[in-house]
Amino acid sequence: MANECSICEKELNEADDLVTTDCDHTFHRQCAQERLDTKNRTDCRACGQDSALGDALARLKIVSEGECSICEGLWTLEDDLVTTECNHTFHYACAQERLNKTNKVDCRSCHQESALGNALALKNLTKKGECSICELEWNWKDDVVTTICKHTFHRHCAQERLDERNKADCRSCGKESALRDALSRNTRTTNIKKSIERKPITIEARSDTPAASPIRNEPRTEKKEDTWKCDECSGTNLMSAKRCSCCGEPRFAAFAASAAQIQRQEVVTKTDYNQNLSSMRPSRIDGRQSLYPRIHGKFWNYLIRKKIIF
Repeated sequence: MANECSICEKELNEADDLVTTDCDHTFHRQCAQERLDTKNRTDCRACGQDSALGDALARLKIVSEGECSICEGLWTLEDDLVTTECNHTFHYACAQERLNKTNKVDCRSCHQESALGNALALKNLTKKGECSICELEWNWKDDVVTTICKHTFHRHCAQERLDERNKADCRSCGKESALRDALSRNTRTTNIKKSIERKPITIEARSDTPAASPIRNEPRTEKKEDTWKCDECSGTNLMSAKRCSCCGEPRFAAFAASAAQIQRQEVVTKTDYNQNLSSMRPSRIDGRQSLYPRIHGKFWNYLIRKKIIF
């Protein structure tokens, strides 16, 4: 076995994923598959034997379809693919978009460092050519489609040719429906990515969560300020008013008048009481003290001392 892969010119190891042709030339399986996919070359890279590399890859029974772990959509060998050195395959458009938007170069499946970035770099080096519809050059930065017969065109050129001329065959080799099928696959891959990017995050209401009750516009009840009634004119006034708004009488005039009247009545009552009490005191007769019992003297003084008698 040769020590070098004549495609990438790197050393071969027994632990690598290899493919050997009938002419006994060995290559990295990834390099051989990449050469077949990008250049449509099936001959041996070492000796040029026809179909040797294509036949060797076919014998390996390459998986015909799988899941792209970036968009989680299915890929087939007819799609534009990129395979990492850790043998994980992705849609080329998904891998390139992941690199452009997130700057992540690790493998999306096993997270091997730089695996996806290296695979894209290798593919992009050879991903250029001429669109046989517009006869202008295309490269990996352009929006292109690749047919099952491995011919690549600008997508807008292919779509315009199909829409305006109703030609679905390959512009390069004439394979029937190749262009239509390529556009269909390309649209399906694009829609898968867009549906994932634009998928809205919905939060379903749980059955055990009570629904929010609608806000009701209930009339607001204004708190009325307390009032007082005038004793003079019976007018109603706010509590903050110090005078009656109808007659101008002070709010507490009636209370003040009644308090003064009560005080005057108390004075009159006390005066009458003292006068009556004085009339009951003993009087002198003929210059001598009356016969009012002397035994009540101490009691009388007690009443005066206790201010019971004024």
